[in-house]
Amino acid sequence: RVLFRSHFRDGTPLNKTHDATYLGNNLNYAVNIAREVSQRIQDTKRTWLRLDSLWKDPSSNPKWKLLIYDAVIRSKLLYSLETVHLAGTLRKKLDAFHLRGLRKILRMQTTYVNRQNTNQRVHQTASDIAFQSGNVKPFTELLDERRIKLAGHILRSPNSDPLRQVTYQPDSAEPVEIGKRRIGRPRQQWTFRSNELIHSKLSHTDYRGFDVQNHNILTAARQRRV
Repeated sequence: RVLFRSHFRDGTPLNKTHDATYLGNNLNYAVNIAREVSQRIQDTKRTWLRLDSLWKDPSSNPKWKLLIYDAVIRSKLLYSLETVHLAGTLRKKLDAFHLRGLRKILRMQTTYVNRQNTNQRVHQTASDIAFQSGNVKPFTELLDERRIKLAGHILRSPNSDPLRQVTYQPDSAEPVEIGKRRIGRPRQQWTFRSNELIHSKLSHTDYRGFDVQNHNILTAARQRRV
């Protein structure tokens, strides 16, 4: 039997808080993902400002700026975000942050000033300079790719794996039932959206959570096609 105490053995009381940082992630009592994303963006902005002299240096090679941006800024902002479900507004925030950084490095004006500088052109220009292979993608697209890989890893795990037990039903790609939600809350689950992403790679039909669709997803994961 485990007893939870409100103080240490020496009598020192435990500090109570509604928010805490653990392994670089924000934990809060309300499981507020928006707060986590906002805090992550603020922390990344501070890192961006520390490198401001590099971004503004006209003598620095744009290729190295983009590589540093990818290695430092992107890594810090997207760290472990593939494990949470992000609503549409949060996804737009991440992509907007990404584009602002690319435009500043490339010295490209916004579409409000120059209609030719579309988001697609910004990504393509950055890819041509830094990678020559189209590797610069929107942050949300990178998160979706990571999410598919994580879901595939979970689906291949044995039923005894704790992560699989809380995500998928045994020997299936069927999401675990999490009980009833309060009225009005949108039904958005990490597992359902992950299955939807995997299904989009396997078929051009819409994902409805059918048994045959989940079976195909599980088979693709076990065959390491995702």
